[in-house]
Formats: sequence, C-alpha cells, structure tokens
Amino acid sequence: MKKSKNALADPPTMYPTGIDLPLNERIELNTLINLRLASAIDLQLQLKQAHWNVKGPCFIGLHELFDSIAAAVESYVDMIAERVVQLGGTAEGTVRVAASRSRLDEYPRRIRHREPRHGPQSRRRFGRNERPTTAGGFQGRLGGGQTRTCGET
Repeated sequence: MKKSKNALADPPTMYPTGIDLPLNERIELNTLINLRLASAIDLQLQLKQAHWNVKGPCFIGLHELFDSIAAAVESYVDMIAERVVQLGGTAEGTVRVAASRSRLDEYPRRIRHREPRHGPQSRRRFGRNERPTTAGGFQGRLGGGQTRTCGET
C-alpha cells in the first residue's frame, strides 16, 4: 500500500474477530476505511457549516437541503465507523483526526453573498416595481395565482 500524507502513522491495534480475512488484509482495510471515515466526517461537518450560514432569498430551501444531506451523510459515517470495528479495528473519528486525514478541500471561510441584480433587464421581464425574488414578482407567472418561494416545487 502506498503511503500518503494522510496515511495512519502507526499500524492500528487489531482485535480478534470472526471475519475470515488474514490479519494483514484487515489492517490494510482498517487503514483505508479510517481514511474514508475522516473524509466522511469532514463532509458532514462542512454540510453543517453551510446549513448554519446560508443566507438570501432561498434561505429556507437551502437550509433544509443542507440539513437533510448532512443527516444522510451521518448515517454513512456511522456505517463506515461500524465496518472498521467489525474488521477488528478501532474507528478513529474524532474531529482532530478527521481534520488531519480528510482528503476534502477546506470549506471556504468567506463565501461572498450576492444580492440578485435588479437592473433594466429585470424591470422589463417582471414589471417596474416587482422583483423576481418576491412573491409579487412570481405571482401570475406560475399560473392560477400561486406563489412559491425558493425551494418549493
């Protein structure tokens, strides 16, 4: 197995198990799965970061979307960690371990928020006093006088 900068420093402690795999293969699998565990935990926490900090006209739709994806990723984190233990290893899922081993790019600390542009083009399309991000701006364009907000279908 190739050593990477994210590889585990020492071979993991392995415990007896009923799984019919040679010890050296279980050690290699344990190492690989713990590295994937770190990335999955990082992904889950980056999704929560996005969930906590979303802003703008589509706030509720994106807020709920990020939260639901984070919850789905959490179930995978749990499954990955349990697989390590089934193979006789120890799931190494602390935040510090995940941060040091994750292969994901760092979540940007500053995300520039852009307000929708409301120039002459939008006035022609939506009417002089209506904005496309308001219920009035969409009313009548959806049919039957329905109004929808971002995230609704």
